Amino acid sequence: MKFTRKKIVSLLICVVAVFALDRGLFALNFFVSGRNMERFENQQSVEMQVRLDGETAYVQLINNSDDDKGFGEEFTLYRRFGWRWRRVFFRGELREGVFWRSIAFLLPANGHSTEVEISLYHRFDGLRRGEYRIVKDVFFEDTGPRGDNIRVAGGFTVH
Repeated sequence: MKFTRKKIVSLLICVVAVFALDRGLFALNFFVSGRNMERFENQQSVEMQVRLDGETAYVQLINNSDDDKGFGEEFTLYRRFGWRWRRVFFRGELREGVFWRSIAFLLPANGHSTEVEISLYHRFDGLRRGEYRIVKDVFFEDTGPRGDNIRVAGGFTVH
């Protein structure tokens, strides 16, 4: 096989592109459905804190805004791999899908908080050691879940 200058340059471009995508130098992240996880870091109208106790995550949502907010049961779990966050799929999700009860909870304004209990270990095929992040959608109470959403995230570590 004869290597021409054009083939060598094409090969080098491919190697550099794969390296750049692997290191997260571009904003492409197929495991986060095209969304950049870091954009949730500076969301201050609603804060989220997560505390892990055994097999249960306790998620506290704090509404620092002047408007009532709402949220549902659904959440997404991500695990950090190097510089990237990758989604952790629910047990059986890829075969059967995931179904949530369509229920909304009120998160009152002006510093009020609420705590949600999430049993992680019966929903996932075990959690390995590492850094995790739970992401939830919070919506404006008067627009409902189909209106303007805010994404909030809180993390925890499995030792």
